[in-house]
Amino acid sequence: MNRLENIFPKYRSKIIAPLVLLLSVLVLIQFYFIFEITPQPNDECLWIEQEVSKDSIGYFFDEVKFNGVTWNAGIRDGDQLLKISNKPIRTLSEASYILNSMSIADSAIYTVSRDGEIFETKVEVKKLIQFGGLSFALLGLIWLIVGFIVIKSKENGETHIIFFGIGIAFVFFASFNLLISSNIKNPLFNIPILIQIVDHLWTIGILFLPFLIVKFFWIFPNKIERYNKVWLNKALYAIPSFMFAILVYVKYKFVYPGAINSIYFYSIISATSIILVFVAAVIGFISLFSNYLRIENKKDRKPIFLILVAYAIGILAAIYSFILVKTGSPAMMYNQPEFFMPIILVALLPIAFAYSIFKYSLLDVSDVVKTTLLYGLATVS
Repeated sequence: MNRLENIFPKYRSKIIAPLVLLLSVLVLIQFYFIFEITPQPNDECLWIEQEVSKDSIGYFFDEVKFNGVTWNAGIRDGDQLLKISNKPIRTLSEASYILNSMSIADSAIYTVSRDGEIFETKVEVKKLIQFGGLSFALLGLIWLIVGFIVIKSKENGETHIIFFGIGIAFVFFASFNLLISSNIKNPLFNIPILIQIVDHLWTIGILFLPFLIVKFFWIFPNKIERYNKVWLNKALYAIPSFMFAILVYVKYKFVYPGAINSIYFYSIISATSIILVFVAAVIGFISLFSNYLRIENKKDRKPIFLILVAYAIGILAAIYSFILVKTGSPAMMYNQPEFFMPIILVALLPIAFAYSIFKYSLLDVSDVVKTTLLYGLATVS
């Protein structure tokens, strides 16, 4: 064991840069999926399923947005959707697949029935990106970059290593952007081994991220008393490791072979992970605030206060988004998607860390960064 502990620090400096490069590529792939693969079709209205006869189901427009693309095409609430681009609509998934195969600003031909009269009209194709996925991918990328700067300043520093680890965990956590398959043609699902790898990376992220967040804010900016308990320190790594082993077993034994419903399984895992991350974030905020109150020097308080403000904004943005999803009308997501944009504010936390690093020499990084920048400028000149 001691030999392994000695080997890793020896090669850490050589591993960090390639690792960050690989993770950056992973984030860029996530961004590609967010903007090109996983956007949902949005014709700024709802499609409501209704029974039109004993053996027939129809889909009707509802809450058509005033001056939206569907409204401008002459469609109103209560009209029935029959075809899209001359393809009969039997399920909502079929309709979504048709629209997803088209590019933004293209026009789809809707065949519509109103009071027994059938007509065709052109509807502009719009796509709706997932702001939640975008926010966590952005958060992961920024934290990873800042984490790289932090760990390069002190590769053996416990605080620095954990901070960097949070960046890695966020990138893995945001890999859920690559696992979306609802109503879209996700190319990754054509390669089972690749989708399983991404699935495992995501699982690592959701399990380790909460514990890393708690661990970091228990030692930043100063260690709290309970952290000195050896068993607690070990538990913060042992628990997620054990949970990961259990989940991998369950996946290969039951989920991948189809023995249990994968949608049900992943919905439970996703909901649980969100709760764990949120609880960890709250614990981290309370720990940081408690630490802040114990700092007597006003100069030392400034960077922590800035981080606290960004942290609070991020938590409030997450709470706001959760409440909006649970209480907002179903049409809001399609007719007023801008209301869901504040979740992007969660990315303020690593930005606050970055600013504090440059401005207040937080985590002893400032001197290293300045030296690197000056060296880079001198080299260019």
